[in-house]
Amino acid sequence: MERKNYVLISDGSSDRCLLPIIDYWLSKYFPEVIFQGENAVFRTSQPKTLADKIKEAIVQYEPDWIFVHRDAEKENEPLQKRAKEIEEAVGKVQPVQTIVKIIPIRMTEAWLLIDEKAIRRAAGNPNGKVRLEIPKVSQLEQIANPKELLSQLLRQASELSGRSLAKLNVDKARHLVAEHTQNYELLSQLSAVKHFQRQLEAFQ
Repeated sequence: MERKNYVLISDGSSDRCLLPIIDYWLSKYFPEVIFQGENAVFRTSQPKTLADKIKEAIVQYEPDWIFVHRDAEKENEPLQKRAKEIEEAVGKVQPVQTIVKIIPIRMTEAWLLIDEKAIRRAAGNPNGKVRLEIPKVSQLEQIANPKELLSQLLRQASELSGRSLAKLNVDKARHLVAEHTQNYELLSQLSAVKHFQRQLEAFQ
């Protein structure tokens, strides 16, 4: 089978939870290709602009594909505006690599609110019984702060209290949600995911 490597240039280190989501969709659209992905970490340099980050990622990781992530966090920062920002940065670099824009609305964590079992497992309590108010998929792009909502759900799912709850590593648990979610098909209903899918389809 053909092998390719990719790098994810994300808004922040916490957005590396996009890697399992990217892997899921790549396996769907390119089943004949084995992809190996990494989240870009710039240890020896501190690129400031998005264009500089893309340049540095090309040099440091030599990727076949580059996924560029930006959140469309506010109503006045729609997906199209973020996509244009990425395109302008790419235009300054003119890379030969395949570039894919990945723009969740409003945050990456919105894409992790679809699997109750994954949330319970990530919280370390897979057989928990406490009721979790998981939002409908159609509501995900309207949630003001999906990161905080996911954190609340993880704390509830843990069924811990007091000092034990205080010790719960919510940041780590959020990443575990992405790893434990086995099926991301429900996300196909979201406008941001449809935008992502159309790009993958164009490269088939």
